[in-house]
Amino acid sequence: MGGQGADGGSKLFAYLSGYGYVGLGEVIAEGVAEKEFVPPGQTKRVTELNPELRGERSDDPDRCDWYAAVRWECALDREHAVLQSRFRRKTFDPIKQPDLVAELLKAFGLPSGGTSAT
Repeated sequence: MGGQGADGGSKLFAYLSGYGYVGLGEVIAEGVAEKEFVPPGQTKRVTELNPELRGERSDDPDRCDWYAAVRWECALDREHAVLQSRFRRKTFDPIKQPDLVAELLKAFGLPSGGTSAT
């Protein structure tokens, strides 16, 4: 994994604290520090588009948030999140249990095919 983010091509599940899993996607560009991230289709950095995102940790690569461009295969509103009570996860935490990946794919209505995800 490059830097602090996911490598391009990595699959990931999005977990929203207090709600559950809300998305499955593929990283299309390696993660970068927040002050360097330019969203797909934009010409300005995310901190220029939304200055409120720039925090006191933005200049510290060890403490800042990291962003990666993701192509979402499935995205749900928070009200429709799945498996809320199954697990509480960190923001970025590899899923190493094949059974959980299969359960998530089923919950998202997708076929399981040996996918591993973050």
